[in-house]
Amino acid sequence: MTVPPVPPIVRNDWSTVRVPELGGWRPTRTVSVVIPAYRCQASLDLTLAALARQTYPAHLLEAVVVDDGSQPPLELPEIRPDRTTLVRVADGWGRANALGLGVERSDGEVIHWLDADMVTYPSHVEAMARWQQLLPYAVTLGYKRFVEAPWPTPDQVADACAAGRADRLFAGHPSGPHDYVERHIARTRGLRDADHLAFLSHVGSTAAVTRELYGAAGGLDRTLRLGEDTELGYRLAQAGGVFVPEPAAPSWHPGPSHMMRHQRGLQRYNRPFLAARMPLPRWLPATGGAGRAPPA
Repeated sequence: MTVPPVPPIVRNDWSTVRVPELGGWRPTRTVSVVIPAYRCQASLDLTLAALARQTYPAHLLEAVVVDDGSQPPLELPEIRPDRTTLVRVADGWGRANALGLGVERSDGEVIHWLDADMVTYPSHVEAMARWQQLLPYAVTLGYKRFVEAPWPTPDQVADACAAGRADRLFAGHPSGPHDYVERHIARTRGLRDADHLAFLSHVGSTAAVTRELYGAAGGLDRTLRLGEDTELGYRLAQAGGVFVPEPAAPSWHPGPSHMMRHQRGLQRYNRPFLAARMPLPRWLPATGGAGRAPPA
């Protein structure tokens, strides 16, 4: 496929970009899916089973699982992408450190971070990575639905994905969207009107950037225990990132997120650290006082 010139983009209005239809293009960029994991063997098995049935070409896709000090140590399951690597961290220091190490151990042109409790649809990686094929500074954001239901087996996940029935994996069980993220996306016309606050939708779980943009932003702040996704999103924006929500990259999240379970406590912990590193949103610095940390 001949790559056309990068179209002009004003602020975060990505509507001038015309990405190819799913299945109607020839991917050429390698993708590294980096998965930080901690004491989550059962959900990791489901995540890798879904990744093993992606429509993105297998020879261009690798998965790097970073075990952040689990006891007992995590193991790679039978159903997984052909190119899957397990990296162990002796003394875990949280998601940011695990992700940063995973990026170092990977070699893909596109970095796609994915939490170890996500069950992606088969088109997930393809839908995300088609943007970086045309727009090297795109930051693509996947979608997820939280569901309370008995977990399927890895075989059931792989079979459903292969048969095009990923949407039926949790049929009949209540589920819901990532509320505040999707509200932000909806009220800004898919982040096209979000301007300088588009980065607030970069909340981890599933997102993709080129390795060049990741490097230009300075990479992850590996000293952070929590909030690293928002802080990196801010620096990606400063480096010229354009944030693109991708509805064609859906996924399931079995059970509520960590933030949903412990929102008040996590925010109380996060905000002083984030306030020391970023001036937006404007109310944030008041939370952390006058101190400022040096740029990462």
